[in-house]
Amino acid sequence: MSKRAVAGRAETYNQLTESMNATLASEPACPGDGNEDKVVNLDDVANWFYFSTNGVPQQNAPPNTSSWYDFNHDGNTDTVDLQTIVKNFGRHCGTKN
Repeated sequence: MSKRAVAGRAETYNQLTESMNATLASEPACPGDGNEDKVVNLDDVANWFYFSTNGVPQQNAPPNTSSWYDFNHDGNTDTVDLQTIVKNFGRHCGTKN
């Protein structure tokens, strides 16, 4: 591959990375808001309860309860994640734009 082709690919990659980072930065974090409605409220508690008790069955293992409410990304929607909701309960999150 020519140096020009490599440079062109690198430039395209950098443009895409910059665009992706700008998109990701346009939404502020809202800890505890699993349904992404910008409010941490009873809907989040109810949804957490559903996902923490209704996992996907696994052969020879406990159900997989990973969900949007698995805030610490450990593969389980559990009481650690509920603590995130409780800690942020009542929070209203806006957008940066």
